[in-house]
Amino acid sequence: MAKSFPADFVKILRSQYGEGEAEALLDALLSSEPTTTIRLNPLHSPLFTFHSSLPWCPLGRVLPARPRFILDPLLHSGAYYVQEAASMFLWHAMTTALQELNLSPTLALDLCAAPGGKSTLALSLLSSDCLLVANETIAARTGALAENICKWGCHNVVVTSAEAKAFAALGPVFDVIIADVPCSGEGMFRKSEEAVSQWTREKVARCQGLQREIVAQAWQALKPGGLLIYSTCTFNPLEDEDNVSWICEELGGETIDLHPSPDWHILPAQHSPHHAYHFLPHRTMGEGFFLSAIKAPQPPSDSPPLRGGQRLNGGQTAAPTAHRGGWGSWVLPEADITLDSRQRLCLFPRQHLPIRSLLYKKGVKMLQEGTPLAERKGRDKWSPLQPLAHSPWLNAEAFPQVELTIDEALNYLRGQALTLPTDTPRGYALVCYQGHRLGFVNNIGTRANNLYPAAWRIRNA
Repeated sequence: MAKSFPADFVKILRSQYGEGEAEALLDALLSSEPTTTIRLNPLHSPLFTFHSSLPWCPLGRVLPARPRFILDPLLHSGAYYVQEAASMFLWHAMTTALQELNLSPTLALDLCAAPGGKSTLALSLLSSDCLLVANETIAARTGALAENICKWGCHNVVVTSAEAKAFAALGPVFDVIIADVPCSGEGMFRKSEEAVSQWTREKVARCQGLQREIVAQAWQALKPGGLLIYSTCTFNPLEDEDNVSWICEELGGETIDLHPSPDWHILPAQHSPHHAYHFLPHRTMGEGFFLSAIKAPQPPSDSPPLRGGQRLNGGQTAAPTAHRGGWGSWVLPEADITLDSRQRLCLFPRQHLPIRSLLYKKGVKMLQEGTPLAERKGRDKWSPLQPLAHSPWLNAEAFPQVELTIDEALNYLRGQALTLPTDTPRGYALVCYQGHRLGFVNNIGTRANNLYPAAWRIRNA
């Protein structure tokens, strides 16, 4: 059984968990089938209520089989997100830790965010008054992140692409930092033969060093008393327990007891005095996962005020008011959060303009701010942008809405032109599937030109 895995990997497992636990884990990695789970978007009507829920995440649902998600228009509408079950433990971790710290965040950072699972989860959990910075260092992965953020429909988010050191330069400004750090990927061995073939002790050691470097930089951007969520998708102690001990001993962190239910069969950290948790595929739903919630130390009471907080009070304090021209009826009247960038309008929370200015000032690459609303097509002409279709700020009465069949919906998602009912007014219209908005078309009478973004289109036949 164990011969299918690197000998050193098996040796480390047996040393860490003991012979019986390690053999059960190896057997699960070899022969068991992954569970298929999704997480609902609370901005949409509830779906999949007939499936069992996930105990550590109230929006999680367990599916009896894995459908072809790419051919489900509801996925593309943003009605749900396909997320691995163990990763959704972040919901319980954040909820419990924020209650323990009596913390109501106003600024949060998802440091390694692509493709967007933890960012969209955080957006559903955090108050709409909290701004989330969803960051991805690897440029090739930012497109998927921005797409998934757009489909989730929240405006209190910016998408960035920067190294951790760029956020360290901001000073201690974040109440919460989620650091799902790059790792050796042992938790993916059941799903990925490539992860198995690439595993070496040297890779584990390199990952540990990179993880400490990332956390050390991120720690400088965390407010005193703030919350760091440290997680990996690996089993080994170098990247898990040892790094948590390093964060506590070298950076002054303190782990938080998350009190998981015994019925969840989550394994506490091994050979460690700190609160941390392992998801093992033979014990729990989901793949291999490790998480620890860590509190940053409070400064002494006689310490001078922190410069980071002072920096946030500077810069731009009011949003420029955009004249509501032809696009004015497209958003609800109370959406007084517009930013005018000459050629593009976005919905962005006015109270978070100072941190936006600070990000620009420190050179953090901003890929998307809030919800892109409309794009200028002429002196007085505007075209609606795709993210508006997913936004709760959309005034749905401003556009004719056309319900599509499953075949029509898939054709739309492939970028094909549509023929709408003859009584559909000319101009921009919303196309929907089962009442969920998919995007815009421009109806010119004989056909409706497809405005679905080319990068988002379904590629298979």
